[in-house]
Amino acid sequence: MPVFSRSLGVNGVCDAVEFRASSKGIALAGREGGWLPVPVEYKRGAPKETGAVLMDDETRKIILVAWQKKKQEKITHPMLGEKMEWGLVPYSQALLLARYLRGDLDAYPPFLWK
Repeated sequence: MPVFSRSLGVNGVCDAVEFRASSKGIALAGREGGWLPVPVEYKRGAPKETGAVLMDDETRKIILVAWQKKKQEKITHPMLGEKMEWGLVPYSQALLLARYLRGDLDAYPPFLWK
């Protein structure tokens, strides 16, 4: 997740991000161009020594349940033309990359989804 702070003049990419529940929070990107109904807020001043921001158990459960549901949704892979669950997309892309590296494919077909 790309992050930045204009006030501090820094930017970067986070490998993992934790959120806190908030009634005035923001929507998280999720379902095929829609949004997950998970209100969140960054609690300034609550980072641990590592810079991590804590997420309470209730919010963590909401996000994990939404992710598990998302992984079960079926799509048609744009290159393979096969129906598969979202959760299998990284695996299928890894197989395509392996085929490209072995020379079985002329080019690696990136997964592009609208």
